[in-house]
Amino acid sequence: MDKASIQQIADEASISAGMIQHHFSSKDLLIYYSMKLVLDRVHERAMTPDESFSGEG
Repeated sequence: MDKASIQQIADEASISAGMIQHHFSSKDLLIYYSMKLVLDRVHERAMTPDESFSGEG
């Protein structure tokens, strides 16, 4: 992601580069919030019991 341009990210997300720049003052900030979102979701899933896995073989 570090090598991707704002335009490439916008194209992949099907939004304008201007929209990204409106919400994020730098690409580093975009990367930070993207990674924070991923980590928050991983943490949430890790803390939610999964009844489909009982741990019994």
